[in-house]
Amino acid sequence: MSLWAKVDRKNFENDLTSLVAHGKYQDHSLLAEVDRPRRVEGAQIETALSEEDERQLADDIAFLTCVSQGRDGVTAAAVQQFPNKPFLRATVSANAGIPEATKTAVQRLFAHLEEWSRGKSTRKDTLSKVQTTLVTLHRDRIFDRLGIVKKAGTIGCGIEKSVEMILSQAMSTGSHDEEQLGFHRRLKKFQQALQQIMASQVGDEERKDFIRLLRCANKLMYFQDLISEHFGVDWMRQLRALANYHRIFHYLMTLATRAKALQYFLSYLNYRVSKFGAVIMVILRAI
Repeated sequence: MSLWAKVDRKNFENDLTSLVAHGKYQDHSLLAEVDRPRRVEGAQIETALSEEDERQLADDIAFLTCVSQGRDGVTAAAVQQFPNKPFLRATVSANAGIPEATKTAVQRLFAHLEEWSRGKSTRKDTLSKVQTTLVTLHRDRIFDRLGIVKKAGTIGCGIEKSVEMILSQAMSTGSHDEEQLGFHRRLKKFQQALQQIMASQVGDEERKDFIRLLRCANKLMYFQDLISEHFGVDWMRQLRALANYHRIFHYLMTLATRAKALQYFLSYLNYRVSKFGAVIMVILRAI
């Protein structure tokens, strides 16, 4: 399920209109407090996806392109649907242009999928490349969601103490409830993945640990009511975002496998990314 599945579409379209016209999203200005103009770049692209896939992929691209809340990062990405028209309008807003790292990562991502759709790469290798690209792009954002501070001489995690407390309570009470036991097993694996992330070195080791952590977060989503009860709604939202990465990995692979017209789309999308130097968007109509 997309993170935005419960968003009121009418309000969302109104928000997008405001974003494009006034540089505001939900009445909040996206302009940086610096003497530089905000950059807005967009595209409308036709492809051969179903309406459901179109909406899902558009949501996912918007999610993936918001890589930072910093002054120089991408501050907003949004997709507007036009009833009875075969395209989406996608807009990316950035305070000082689209970061080069974001542009490069998106180009690399679609290049991986194009290789797979053309039979030039195995599914396992392509999935690994997609995971590595997205995790590298979102490293800082994922740390923020987890409350992890990982700097020279300082390592900390905002959620770790809460996880430890809940697991300790579970050990002391010795519950035999199947749902509770399943939740505690998943939470223990998530805790172990957190500990590995904090101990791992920056690079390939850390990226592999990230992928494991996102997989554990996805499995924890089976226990959403218990998570909300123990951790609260705010942390539940962050965990849902982490689980969304894991779903996106496999969803992109599924689309690349199914879409016979994807080769054309990827070539065109890469052309737009290259031409405008922007992170770009997507997608449409029935396979």
